[in-house]
Amino acid sequence: MFKTSKWAVSTFVALLSLFLLFLVASKISALSLGSASNWAAPQTMTVKKISSQIGPQHEPYYFENLDCTLVEYRQAATSNKKTGCFIETAYGLIDTDTYTVIFNGTDEGLQISPYSDRDILVPWKGAEGLLQMISTPTEGAYLAMYKNPVANMADKRNLLMQITGKQITSFPETMLTDASGRRLVINPQTISFSNYGSYMVAETTYGSFVRLNVATNSILAFAPSFARLGGGGSLRSQVAISDDGNYVAISNYDDQSFKVYDLSTCSSSVMETKSGYCKSYDYRPFIKTKISDISSIKHLRFINSGLISFEVISTNPNSGGIYELAPEAAITNQIDYLALGDSYTSGEGVFDYTLGTDSATNHCHLSIKSYPMLLRKDLFSVDGARSVACSGAKIDDVGSTDISYQGQVDNNYSYNNLLSNNPALLNTINTNFLPGYIAQNRFVGNYQPRIVTVSIGGNDVGFGDILESCAVPHVSAHQSSNVCFNTYEDRVEMVNLVDKTAKRWVSLFKQIKSQSPSSTVYALGYPIMVSGKGSCGLNVHLNKNEIEFINEMVVYINNTIASSASSAAVEYVDIENSLLGHRLCEADSNNIAMNGLTAGKDSGILGINFLGSESYHPNARGHELIEQAVLEQTKNFSSAIKKTAVNNKDSVLKAPKSGRTILAKKPSKITPKVAKKGKKTTIKAKGSSTGLKPKTKYKVKLGGSNGQQIGEVTTDEKGDINSEVTIPPDAGGGGTSLDIIGDGEGNEQIDISQPIYIPEDDLDSDGDGIEDAKDSCPGAVNSGIDADKDGVDDTCDSTFNPPSSNNTGQISSGGTISSNNPTSTNPQSSQNPTSSTGQLNSVNTNPQTILEATVKTIPNKVTLSSVRTTSSYKPKSQQVLGTTSPVLPSKKTIKQNILQPKAERPPIVIAWWQIVLYVLIVWTVSYSFISKLQKHQTVIRFS
Repeated sequence: MFKTSKWAVSTFVALLSLFLLFLVASKISALSLGSASNWAAPQTMTVKKISSQIGPQHEPYYFENLDCTLVEYRQAATSNKKTGCFIETAYGLIDTDTYTVIFNGTDEGLQISPYSDRDILVPWKGAEGLLQMISTPTEGAYLAMYKNPVANMADKRNLLMQITGKQITSFPETMLTDASGRRLVINPQTISFSNYGSYMVAETTYGSFVRLNVATNSILAFAPSFARLGGGGSLRSQVAISDDGNYVAISNYDDQSFKVYDLSTCSSSVMETKSGYCKSYDYRPFIKTKISDISSIKHLRFINSGLISFEVISTNPNSGGIYELAPEAAITNQIDYLALGDSYTSGEGVFDYTLGTDSATNHCHLSIKSYPMLLRKDLFSVDGARSVACSGAKIDDVGSTDISYQGQVDNNYSYNNLLSNNPALLNTINTNFLPGYIAQNRFVGNYQPRIVTVSIGGNDVGFGDILESCAVPHVSAHQSSNVCFNTYEDRVEMVNLVDKTAKRWVSLFKQIKSQSPSSTVYALGYPIMVSGKGSCGLNVHLNKNEIEFINEMVVYINNTIASSASSAAVEYVDIENSLLGHRLCEADSNNIAMNGLTAGKDSGILGINFLGSESYHPNARGHELIEQAVLEQTKNFSSAIKKTAVNNKDSVLKAPKSGRTILAKKPSKITPKVAKKGKKTTIKAKGSSTGLKPKTKYKVKLGGSNGQQIGEVTTDEKGDINSEVTIPPDAGGGGTSLDIIGDGEGNEQIDISQPIYIPEDDLDSDGDGIEDAKDSCPGAVNSGIDADKDGVDDTCDSTFNPPSSNNTGQISSGGTISSNNPTSTNPQSSQNPTSSTGQLNSVNTNPQTILEATVKTIPNKVTLSSVRTTSSYKPKSQQVLGTTSPVLPSKKTIKQNILQPKAERPPIVIAWWQIVLYVLIVWTVSYSFISKLQKHQTVIRFS
């Protein structure tokens, strides 16, 4: 038995164990990354009715496979209002039926004239480019592409020199051809794009359907067409392609087929495709057995690589509606609840941030005490509810479909880079719900939550800028008593900005719903943070008129969000008065629900590196109150109480007119937040997102449109700016704004604006005579009062008792609020906040290290799968969604201890030395075992 060499046997055992190890690892990795969907050869399949009502999406008249959103706009150079169905691109909205474009930052519709009157323009979601279909002598159309269409547009003007439209002045840069150089001729009505715009699919007149990689222009023919040259060219097909480009679904009424093709199985890229080159499966017979009276299928879309949604048209009203299809045994929600949003959702202001979300490169500030996390503890299971909200998020950070989107985390990873070059890292982000790396809506598509809440848009309309403009001048060295937004023009610019953002809210809410048709989506507004009556503490820094304006703006923003939610057919949750009785200026420190101006180590809502971004955000009590309001307003997520929106525009605009020109305001990050006197500061702006015109000069000013001009910059051929200006040595210290002012793409002058802070000098930033190194409030003039003796001057202490009734700290109409020595106990200093474990939050400049640290703090992960399968979580109580609402637990009965999440398993990575060590150990053990066994047999033989 042991004549075979012990060396050979040991080596064989070691290699066999190594093989088994890699086999197990690959299986685990496959589970982690999500197995590929078996669309072309399903073992089981499921079709499930999601809704009896058709979805909120619309399609352009000529392009049934594209989605558009109904938007009201102002016709160029007039006050006339019109409505069109628009597709959102990187540079604005385009109506494919009328070729009307609404550039970013305006509500003015300008008609685009193609290079030739016979050409057809086709935009696609999130794209920088524009397709042009060129008529052929017979039927179909050639396909060409503009990489930078805005640079090829010239103004069209009337006799009054007003801009009335845009004329495309050149032929497209790229003509799309196959591998042999033959120009593509397509059936225009079959064009479809993946959700995130990376791939296009269309039917050609050469006898095939083709897939186009938009980035590389590479073409793959994968299926025979229904429209052939000389006949049947008008035949329409419902077409959809998955985000990864691997699957295409084609439903054709005349052919009575519903086929899904697996393009990873294609054996040929020849243009003349024949049936059989790519594997497919016809789901029409199966669907027919489940929906016997089906007439036709519309709005065919991939939700993710393993799930398709479609609308059924039927002669039986009970059969019509939205359905989902998967090559699996069941279709279920993978998680119960997912929260999307900005700092008011992430919990900035509560502290106790998860590790990795309060670092040098990640400021998402996701708190375990934010209201979504409280809902997770009180209503759902740990695995059944997640939040990917991130401080500073804008609408694009939630809904971006751009594959070049780089997230809010400073790591230079675009989504396309993650997808192509680092799929393991992308999988870690997905499976661990790490905020700030990818657009938040991608988690909706991946996990199909049963409930989604979204609160976003405050940063898009510059709400933080409003607070800064109001508060910072009152804490600067010159102690300004000016009232912010005190003219009609100031206020109408803000109202116009909110109105222009409405269409983006509608588009986002529809996008979230289309990404997960089975989800119930709740849009949340914002709470009123400060009372207009009562006594205010030293950390409020707002006067009566400013408080009234800010509160009216909150109401106006909420009304606009509510109206947008209604237009998108999603629920609205009113949390406007959720903090009532606990707002700034109406509660003592023990009961207050909002932070005032807060000292800290990072930049944030005030844009100052010496102040905490927690300033003017709900604290822990505030998030408890918001949670209670959400549960009450939604009846524990069973329904939503309808909000009756009241138009308060007249109240917002109640201010005297100054006579200055009204500009189109656009809040944007264009420069570092701190600029020093006499030093250069960089200015960067992207033309497509801000509405800047290509090759145009713009003024740079300090302090708004009426401020001091400090330079001039010129945009490049894309409308981008990358330049420098010098801050004047005699510029006033404190808070101000940097503004880029000039012509927009339409008839409005635009103002690209960002708040900045100019230190008085290098040693004493606020000029109060206390050096920064010794100043507890280095960005604000000290009051000399520290009532709670926590070492932080009350002017920037997050919470403390306001003046008692015996004090005279009432709100005045003209200036800031004063008080005598208030006394209180500050429950938590805002400087150097600690994590829930009592350790300082990590600060690390290495993105990978931060990511790994974060992974260790996220509770049990839900394995990401491209198909929704039976979920592994169990909600704490099923009756929470029933008609009878359970009694909500008292906050006193809720466990106050911080969740101790289990460590996550990152993707398996094995180094070469580990493999060598493993083989040596196994070989040594095997050799030793065989030697002992041989010796034992020898002893037996001679005994």
